[in-house]
Amino acid sequence: MSVIEAVGPDDVDAIVEAVNAHSIGVHGVADTTRDDVLTWLEAPGADRELEAFIVTLPDGSVGGYGDVQDDNFEHRRYWIDLRLRPGCNGSSLLRELEARALRLAAPDALLRCFTQGADVEAHRLVEAHGYSLIRHGFRMAIELEPPPPQAEWPPGIRVRTLEPGADDERVHEANMDSFADHWEYAYVPYDRWRHLMFRSPHDPSLWFLAIDGDEIAGICLCRADQTGEPDMGWVSVLGVRPAWRRRGLGLALLRHAFGEFRTRGRERAGLGVDAENTTGAVRLYERAGMTVTRRNDIYEKPASAVAAQSDGASLPEAVD
Repeated sequence: MSVIEAVGPDDVDAIVEAVNAHSIGVHGVADTTRDDVLTWLEAPGADRELEAFIVTLPDGSVGGYGDVQDDNFEHRRYWIDLRLRPGCNGSSLLRELEARALRLAAPDALLRCFTQGADVEAHRLVEAHGYSLIRHGFRMAIELEPPPPQAEWPPGIRVRTLEPGADDERVHEANMDSFADHWEYAYVPYDRWRHLMFRSPHDPSLWFLAIDGDEIAGICLCRADQTGEPDMGWVSVLGVRPAWRRRGLGLALLRHAFGEFRTRGRERAGLGVDAENTTGAVRLYERAGMTVTRRNDIYEKPASAVAAQSDGASLPEAVD
């Protein structure tokens, strides 16, 4: 019988094993490190004893990992992430995560599940549990040979890299401002943002700031490579503040990053984006030469439906 246990400080390697086994099965690459997991577990405000679990299979191997998060701490939106090996009892894990959310959920709360486009079993699982598909996200990438066009900066704009200490809080402000009108925006407090964004290996020379006078007009915060794909430079955040949009600044920042990645020997560049982004980000990335390489899906269910199921509706014991 599979065993579901809340994670503790000694479970980092087990989580890495579960998440990478899932990633290899779905995408063919291991994309998570111990540093990544420690960053999740140690983030300010995180209470992983209540939110995250691993599943141990009868043979003693780790079968899966799942967590549930309330990123804005308002008890109205809970995000569930499942990473399961074949043979793992996904139904039991999903029900455990739902039960944890239900303990704190407001009456009108929604539960949302991330699934990765190629993970057919995960789609079947969440659909069997009453979730409905509501939205997609894309991973997009570009080959950096031949070289992409050079950046063309709007008048009055100059670019420079992060000055650690002097720019940190201003970049956080620019990041929040750039995404405040996006779908399901949730303000991230500075200490949590810094913990997540400055994780190792953080390279200030890959954080590009578009400056207009004394103002940060836009940001392109990058990492030298994407875990599991050392030939790929990664754009973690690309944002333009509302007052500076529609001037070509986002495209300029993106091409500037591509040029720097290529100078550093990277063969590709990638990023993630909401497929229905209202600022036209997908079109911008396509203009820059990027194409969709993966799709992620978001499913949703009202917390009230979880409560109703808990009161007697039957669910499959194991869908996966």
